[in-house]
Amino acid sequence: MPTLGNAVVYLLGPYGVGKLTIARELCAETAAILVDNHLINNPILSVIGADGVTALPAQTWDFVGRVREASLQAIEELGAAGRAYVLTNVLDDAPQDRAVFARVELLARRRAALFVPVVLSCDEAENARRVASPERAANHKHTDEASAMERRRTVRPLPVLHANVLKLDTTALSPADSAGTIIRHVAGLR
Repeated sequence: MPTLGNAVVYLLGPYGVGKLTIARELCAETAAILVDNHLINNPILSVIGADGVTALPAQTWDFVGRVREASLQAIEELGAAGRAYVLTNVLDDAPQDRAVFARVELLARRRAALFVPVVLSCDEAENARRVASPERAANHKHTDEASAMERRRTVRPLPVLHANVLKLDTTALSPADSAGTIIRHVAGLR
């Protein structure tokens, strides 16, 4: 079984590009621990009855931020030394999202781990098809195709300029192929 070694791999991209699906495959192939953004978001989204379509109360993300910080601290303080983690997120080019990225990068530094941001993308038609999939609703994920495509056209994603970044178009790649590409990229950085 391939390994990621002591690494924090951060899968980033808009709704529906395959972050969770690829992360699951990557973890299955490497025994890394998955910390999906919905693992962090869903305790809050569940209690407010989020349906993936209706706008969320403004303070939702403040509560999510508290869960995220507790999760990252747990990785720092309780996570096994040398263990790889795969995190996922949607980050915009906004101050609060730049701070989230910096916090995950700090997590890697504190663990003396290799930090590998992976920016995922796919073409618009495939992205729209994926966003509307029924599996997303079960996980409190955004499922409104029209608003997701509008967001894709109007909201600038966080520009990731990190030296270790991998940019990966998932349009025609299977989750296994995407995971394999990430594994090879991490190995090449070592």
